[in-house]
Parts: sequence; C-alpha cells; structure tokens
Amino acid sequence: MTEQEKLSVSLAILLEVSQEFETYQSSTDFITGSSYNEADIFSNIVGFYTASDQYTKDEIICLLDPVGVDSSLASYHQRKI
Repeated sequence: MTEQEKLSVSLAILLEVSQEFETYQSSTDFITGSSYNEADIFSNIVGFYTASDQYTKDEIICLLDPVGVDSSLASYHQRKI
C-alpha cells in the first residue's frame, strides 16, 4: 500500500469513527449537555492533516481563511437564533 493509500484509508476510518461518535454523543445530550457541532468533524480533519504532516499549521490557516473573533461570534450567534 502506498503512503497516499494509507493516508486515504486512515482518513476514511477517522471520518467513520468521528461520525459514529457524534451520533452516540447526541444521544446523551440530555445528560451531558454536549452534542454534535458542525465544526467537530472539520476540526478532526484539520487535526488529521496536521498530524500526518500533509500541511503545516501556517498552510492550514491559509487554506481555512480565518475571519477573526468578532465576525466568527456574530456568525455563531446568528445561527443560534
């Protein structure tokens, strides 16, 4: 198996396990108050690519095109309404 194939399989496993975990976690929301958030899986993907040395932290930040705290909070509060 090539390195690229290994990364592809690893990412597929990560995504499947992450989705299953988020599904399970949502079933305990009434107990823990913690449930699925749309950003969770994306965060896991960013962590995967950082840990696998596919991208540097600076490259990831550039790819994500961050918007800043005020804009991020405004977007978050708008979605919660």
